Amino acid sequence: MVGAMILGCLDDFRGREARGWARPADGEEPQTVEFIIDGEMAGRARANQYREDLVKVGICEWLAGFSFSIPDRFCDGLPHDVDVHLVGSSEPLARSPLVFTFGREIKEKQLWCERVLALNVVDRSAFEASIGKTRKLAIFATYHRHCAHLDYHRRIVASLTKSGFTVLIVHATDDPAGRLSLIEVEDCFTLIRRNIGYDFGSYATGLMMFSDMLPSLDELILLNDSVVLVADDLYPVLQRFRLADADVVSCTDSFEIQHHLQSYFVWFGAAALASGALISFMTNYSFTSVKGNVIEEGEIGLSSAMRASGLRLRSLYDYATVAARWLDDYEQNVRYILDLPGGIVEGGKSIFKAKNLELLDHISYNILSGIPTNPSHFFWDTLIDYFDFPFLKRELIIANPCVVPTYSKIASYLLNDEVRAAVFEMTQVYGGSLVPAMIARGQDERATIHRREQDSTLFANESTAKAEVMIAPRHATTFFGRS
Repeated sequence: MVGAMILGCLDDFRGREARGWARPADGEEPQTVEFIIDGEMAGRARANQYREDLVKVGICEWLAGFSFSIPDRFCDGLPHDVDVHLVGSSEPLARSPLVFTFGREIKEKQLWCERVLALNVVDRSAFEASIGKTRKLAIFATYHRHCAHLDYHRRIVASLTKSGFTVLIVHATDDPAGRLSLIEVEDCFTLIRRNIGYDFGSYATGLMMFSDMLPSLDELILLNDSVVLVADDLYPVLQRFRLADADVVSCTDSFEIQHHLQSYFVWFGAAALASGALISFMTNYSFTSVKGNVIEEGEIGLSSAMRASGLRLRSLYDYATVAARWLDDYEQNVRYILDLPGGIVEGGKSIFKAKNLELLDHISYNILSGIPTNPSHFFWDTLIDYFDFPFLKRELIIANPCVVPTYSKIASYLLNDEVRAAVFEMTQVYGGSLVPAMIARGQDERATIHRREQDSTLFANESTAKAEVMIAPRHATTFFGRS
């Protein structure tokens, strides 16, 4: 075979990422390659990535792929010679050296973030040391009007650092002085910035200002403070991300406008970081302050850009599966609403209960008709009960903007004193006019619903017109292809 004598190859560039492969030493041990740019030692990379294309053509059955992010100082719009060889050898890999021009856009956007947006200075040496130790980074986008982070922010930070992540909080503020009391936790750093571009503006600022450190990461998480951690720990969901057999993984996905991963918590694996696709996307992000544009350019645009780069995307709790599970519980939710106390009575019927049953029916209609439904709001209890979802959306708790009919169940998911205290503090800072109803049955609520489910006679005799239009959940099972 012609390629049998080739030790390796510099294949191509994706954005600022150089990609290639090197045949393992002794048939198994991954090689280390050196990058020489314009005669200057620029860095090394381990050839320990799986390359299915190499296996298929019989070049190598072991780990052999490598990727290397070109340092910022060479991103100046000028041509550069890139030479790659094995450590300890002066013989270049096939197709090396290559001449490549790296755009100045990355450097320009980085300088803009530093000079225009940043209101404080992060200790780069301490941050780099933390990254070198953890090899995992979480960029946490926050915004609120107080000069100190809240308990619900602290719970998320504590869980991430406990799980081995370095956390970079990027806090957007309307205060030109950038006043904020920092979270004094090991491996937690805070960058304060001007409030431009919503959460994607924070993601982009954090990534652009520290883009040179991305090649040393094994994992990256982008998350924002639109969610409240109600689980004890994030570690179980982090493990699911790692086992998801994908390069970019979110908690939930959405079909609104077009299919995309929801961006409140997104995980990027080593292949995604090595591709250069994320930095390329953030370099071109416009920092729009029009919320609708943030969704299309930011959230939807991110998924589109990652797919276009050949990366594998998935959500842990995919829409179809969660929606089908919600429909399976339709009768249970009807019983829950019927069993609620109070309500204004008119003509022997509870207006409150009838309204919520109508809303419940509307959700099922949308699901069965293929009309996109926001899973993190409408399916919140299904996600927690059946999929161990660790979050509640902040806006659901304080405002219920989607008018979710099972809203009154939320209180029974806030039984942990620490979580309840954090939620109470959050409502004071962010506002909102709703307070989760503290239903007397509390912890026994779900057990009570289960008992009601067994009593079909009681259910059949309930006095409500909406009980007659209930959609049987088994119809949904076939619709979504579940057995």
